[in-house]
Amino acid sequence: MEEILTKIGADKFQAIVTDNAAAMVKARNILHEKYENISVYGCVAHTLNLLIGDIPKMKTMSSIEGDAKAIVKEINKSHCLSATFKKIQVEKNETKISISLKLPVKTRWGSIIHCLKSLLDIKYDLKALAICESVEDIFMSKLYYLLNPIVEYITKLESDKPVLSKVPQCCYSLQNHFESAMLTNPLSKQEESELKEFFVKRKQMTIHPIHLAANILDPRFNGTHLTREEQIQGGEFIDDQVVSKYHDDSLDVLAELAQEGFYAKPYVLKSIQKLDPVTWWKGTCFGSNLGKIAIDILNMPASSTATERSFSTYGNIYTAKRNRLTAERAEKVTFIAHNLKLLEQKSKTFEHQEQDTSTTIIDQEPTTSQDPTVRMEMEHDAETETCSNTTDTDTSLENVEYLSINCLIQH
Repeated sequence: MEEILTKIGADKFQAIVTDNAAAMVKARNILHEKYENISVYGCVAHTLNLLIGDIPKMKTMSSIEGDAKAIVKEINKSHCLSATFKKIQVEKNETKISISLKLPVKTRWGSIIHCLKSLLDIKYDLKALAICESVEDIFMSKLYYLLNPIVEYITKLESDKPVLSKVPQCCYSLQNHFESAMLTNPLSKQEESELKEFFVKRKQMTIHPIHLAANILDPRFNGTHLTREEQIQGGEFIDDQVVSKYHDDSLDVLAELAQEGFYAKPYVLKSIQKLDPVTWWKGTCFGSNLGKIAIDILNMPASSTATERSFSTYGNIYTAKRNRLTAERAEKVTFIAHNLKLLEQKSKTFEHQEQDTSTTIIDQEPTTSQDPTVRMEMEHDAETETCSNTTDTDTSLENVEYLSINCLIQH
């Protein structure tokens, strides 16, 4: 990591996010000591997955998880039971589609939820194994209810889009969820205390000053659900960033954070509901130092899953049959594969835009009662506009592809 920092320039980095393995935690702490202006934090999706691993360790939840695994294994390992199970589903649902039972996988985050859901979805089809309205089934439903929001947040936070500001909101929502869930779940008092300890431990691993700052700078949240101490930590982090990067120690930053002056105008705050936070800051900051810091922080990723996905791409490229690829060549091929996906996404976006444009032109087509000459002129203009849009799209895609390949050559 330090080699990359030196190669690109440490001043161009705002933050470093890694998984929570002991070696990675130690590595990022060493980097933070050397580069104090760079924030370091762990992958929030990985931390939430660790929380999912903590909860089944409790005695009550452990027995439920064990029963669920035993049921799935018993059916899947027996050809007779598996065939009978599929036949029951087909006869009952009058379709040729059957729901398969799933086992948790260590490398698949939150897969215990998929295991429980597969059992709950077909509980009435498992009469041969006495799975119906029983105490075990009720407990299984409550465990599913307890864990499901964590998996939902993992899915949201492992996105390639910058969602750093949602991390404190995630912790706030999960805390409220656990408090309400403990009222109905079959947990002893000791297990309830353990659950609270698990959550506090993982929250401390997850939340860093940069997360609090992002939540404060996101106009949708504005630090509403942060504690007073967290608001102070987030505000202090923002102030330190402005001072260290732009040597601005004036009170203007605090005034802007308090939504005074320009940021207190109704039309500025009204646009919050229509724009994502980065676009909002770009449109309203007018070059202020606080705006620059906000854009930098809000563009940071919440997890390291994008890197994990690039590892999967690399694994598909560097295989047993292509093991003579040099590291440099494999890196370049991975770069092309990743950028081709981006080009395909951009191409689909352009196609949707063209379809929307065509629909608008058709909707605005004049009626037959209009002057034929005027009608022919409008149709000609519409065709010209469509051709122009297509040409612009093709040119834009060519430019993107040229830039991608050019960057590869330079790399």
